Amino acid sequence: MKNFWKKIFSINNRNDMRSNMAKIILFGWFLPLVLLTLAILLILTGSLNRSGRNTAQNSMHKAAEILGMRLNDCELASKNASYLPVISESYRTYLADGDRKDLNESVTTFLKQQYRFHTMLKDAVLIFTEYPDELYYTYNNSRGGTYKDIQSFQKDTLPAVLAMSEELDTDTRLIGDRGRIYMIRNLVDSKFKPYAMLILEIDPPALAESLQSVWGYSDGGLFLQDEQAQTGWIPLLSAGEELMDAVGSGKIDLDASGNEQTGYVTIAGKSFVTARINQYGGICAAVMLDNHVIRAERRTYLYFALILLIFLVPLLVMVRQYEQIYREEISLRDARIMALQSQINPHFLNNTLEIINWEARLSENYKISGMIEALSTMLSATMNRKAQSMHTLREEMNYVDAYLYIIERRFGDQLQVNKEIDESLLETKVPRLIIQPIVENAVEHGVDASKKNTVVIRIRKEGDFMMIGIENTGLLEKADEERIHEILYGQGDANMRHTSLGIRNVNSRLKLIFGEACGLTIENNEEKGCTISTIKITISDKNSQG
Repeated sequence: MKNFWKKIFSINNRNDMRSNMAKIILFGWFLPLVLLTLAILLILTGSLNRSGRNTAQNSMHKAAEILGMRLNDCELASKNASYLPVISESYRTYLADGDRKDLNESVTTFLKQQYRFHTMLKDAVLIFTEYPDELYYTYNNSRGGTYKDIQSFQKDTLPAVLAMSEELDTDTRLIGDRGRIYMIRNLVDSKFKPYAMLILEIDPPALAESLQSVWGYSDGGLFLQDEQAQTGWIPLLSAGEELMDAVGSGKIDLDASGNEQTGYVTIAGKSFVTARINQYGGICAAVMLDNHVIRAERRTYLYFALILLIFLVPLLVMVRQYEQIYREEISLRDARIMALQSQINPHFLNNTLEIINWEARLSENYKISGMIEALSTMLSATMNRKAQSMHTLREEMNYVDAYLYIIERRFGDQLQVNKEIDESLLETKVPRLIIQPIVENAVEHGVDASKKNTVVIRIRKEGDFMMIGIENTGLLEKADEERIHEILYGQGDANMRHTSLGIRNVNSRLKLIFGEACGLTIENNEEKGCTISTIKITISDKNSQG
């Protein structure tokens, strides 16, 4: 085996080197990827089969719950005939005075009020057991109910319903007859003796509508347990031939779906899912799934997995490399920070400045005291003890004022600073340390100690933006403009000056926080003979006042 691989990867000339590279790609990358893909596809196939089965069973369970709730709704509607005294009092009055016209009017009106517009019912029939030939009824046109439904019931189903009266007692029962579903209950007197029967015909599509929401639905049916036999199911709502044959032949065991559990079975390449509803003696719903839907779903997942796997391995290698580079950069940055911190402790420096400040005050040297306080304020800004990335414009201007206080001591009368600030913006949130670096840049590059200089800070609102302008005397030369463009938009270099790093950092942070529409620009104003640095910030509900 060792000699085999040695022979494969032997290198004799330039052509062999190319061949060897092809072999490395084939055996070192492509072949392992193919084998890995096949293994994952096999795992995914089993997972998808389980996932499809679970999805079908879960959706069937929900559909059965909805079906049960709709039956409960019909049962509650049927109980109104017993709980409300209209029918019992009307019948008692009829027995006393024999006025059948009043009885017919009151009972029919009651049926219309209670059942004519019920969303689940096609019609409702009331029969007094002493007068079985007299039917009181109403039908729901919106659910397709007609007088023919009443006639069909009277001709085909009424004898069987009347035969149930004695054994029904106060229970509610469902029967299926020729594609029709009836809910039957007795109306009893104070001695619990039946005196009437209420028959509600349920609209089959409305009752079984939830079955069509089962994942992969192709066909569905309802079956009622035969109370005359220990086993056996009677079709309550007929289904297609394949589903009926599978249930009738016993290939689908409806008894196995007891205790409101769902069942799943595959017969001759066809998949079926069932659910039991433990009401009215037992109802079982059965749904046949569409194999085309199941296969299409599996193929979609498998194709997606295959495409993902093809690109995954190279992507993982690239991600790994980028992650390593990123960690190295982070480590280098942390090392630089630790090196700076080892050189000087900011807290120690701040405390030292406080001691010097008190010594200056005791010596009544208030000029030095003011400069120390300004320097301490700037140091506090860089320390950022509260770890805040945003603060108010008022706080930002405090740092600017501290810097300008020190600079004005340096240049004396040669530097004049003017401020034009919209005070309504002072409580607006802005990123930390975005104005001071720009003011510092304007001073370092625009102030000449040999002549009078002016720096103007203007802050105003324009639409949805805050515009912060810093003007300094003097115009940028062509080389300066190119240098600024390189700083703001180029890659820069490691030897970039402190102020250059500052303005680049400000521009990058503004675009990162507020988007490309915002940022920093530095350009000449030929008319005024000055350089204007403009900071553009979005004013939103998150950073606006109040």
